[in-house]
Amino acid sequence: MTKPRRSGGTRDGRRRPRFNPWDYLQEAALAVILLALIVLGGYLLSGRQADQGTMEVAAPSYVNTPADKQIEAALPPAREPPAGPAIAIIVDDMGADIALAQKFLALDIPIALAILPGLPHSKEVALAAHSRGAVVMLHLPMEPENGEANPGPGALTTAQDDAEIERRFADALRWAPGAQGVNNHMGSRFTEDAARMKTVLELVRRQGLFFVDSRTSADSAGYRVAREMGLPAAQRDVFLDNERDVEAITAQIEELFKKAARRGHAVGIGHPYPETLEALRLALPRLQERGARVVPVTALLVDEGHAAAAR
Repeated sequence: MTKPRRSGGTRDGRRRPRFNPWDYLQEAALAVILLALIVLGGYLLSGRQADQGTMEVAAPSYVNTPADKQIEAALPPAREPPAGPAIAIIVDDMGADIALAQKFLALDIPIALAILPGLPHSKEVALAAHSRGAVVMLHLPMEPENGEANPGPGALTTAQDDAEIERRFADALRWAPGAQGVNNHMGSRFTEDAARMKTVLELVRRQGLFFVDSRTSADSAGYRVAREMGLPAAQRDVFLDNERDVEAITAQIEELFKKAARRGHAVGIGHPYPETLEALRLALPRLQERGARVVPVTALLVDEGHAAAAR
């Protein structure tokens, strides 16, 4: 009797499948792909979280502010309000009284002191003003229309030639060390002579100075000639103290403010009187409360027809 042939079955009687290497390779490949997908997903997730963290650091500071403040914070900064009227103050005839000069400097405003040559304390006042940062000017004596009025020693006259004018100008300038500019003392006749004024203003230009026309004559050619020459220049708008009375001077300071309000700027000229000192002390803070700015006269100079910015 022939023995039955063994089959490739299992213990439970089922047929044992034939071994196929390709099936194992497919399963291994699927496992590797699945593992790679898991690793890649984790990497992408961690990268996204890192990016979010960077964005949070770079976000504008106003994101954590209340909603009604976020719009305000995101807007560009508001512009400063327009500047108020600018006024400049020059005090002429300085050099006779050092104590009074110190009181004007103590007003703590950007004042200009115009030094008259030949006075007992002319140089001392100029140096004191310069040390305090005030504008120093030479108050240059010139021939008046009224022959009886005395402009002082060394005055310029229309009868002098160019050489004499140059000599006298140089002598006068020595009395105002540190001078930045020049204005005329008297000079109602001299300033009307355009040719003589051009001679003087050429000397002013050589020294690198500016010119302020005191306008002691309505027909003065000083400012016009300075403009034609391209010289930094300004002109007086109001005399503050033709009447030596605090109330009257205060009224003139108010007039100065009104002119500045109309044109944007104005120049006032006063003198070393106690009444002028007191009026300035009382009036200027009130004008500043109303928007006036007291500026150095150098801030109001015109050069070749263009006004300097008022600082």
